[in-house]
Amino acid sequence: MIDLNEASKKCYDIAVKRCNAGHNVPNPDDTFGLLKGCAGEVLEVQEAFSNYAYWTGGGNLGKPLKDHLCKELGLELADVAIYVLLIAHHCGIDMEKMLSLAMQKNRERES
Repeated sequence: MIDLNEASKKCYDIAVKRCNAGHNVPNPDDTFGLLKGCAGEVLEVQEAFSNYAYWTGGGNLGKPLKDHLCKELGLELADVAIYVLLIAHHCGIDMEKMLSLAMQKNRERES
């Protein structure tokens, strides 16, 4: 399993290098810029899913995705996860602990 806190640090290091190289990416130390970037990626997830719905005529919604549409959606979801990890790293949040707490909270809401 991936260590979310280690992944968070790696994502941050990559983002710093990309930012320093002049790529058009949010500064990894700018929380508001990261939140805007994350929101943009969420919209790209929605667009990827809409593409899937369009190409399948909407009849397969809720079923496992296939081939390149699955990869397209998966990559967009991964981009969202990267932004979440960047924000967590910048804010000093232990994502392993927070994910565990959130899952426990959801388990308690099951009944």
